[in-house]
Amino acid sequence: MIKLNMDMPGVCQRCPFYIEGDSSFLMYGIRLGGKCRVLPIKDMEGRTVNYQTVIRTGSDVTRGARYSKCPLQEVKE
Repeated sequence: MIKLNMDMPGVCQRCPFYIEGDSSFLMYGIRLGGKCRVLPIKDMEGRTVNYQTVIRTGSDVTRGARYSKCPLQEVKE
């Protein structure tokens, strides 16, 4: 679990760890296929080969919520 002391965004697109998708398809101005730097995909040697896709479909965009597997939690002091 990763804990950061920051204002957590309500949607992945506003998160500083969000990587813009490379899809040519836009929905509501958001490029589908965006990825999360906090959710790396690693090979058998432990090297990062990709990142978990967090924006897959139009419903993910219109729902306006963070990815369900997001490990970031807002820390209150």
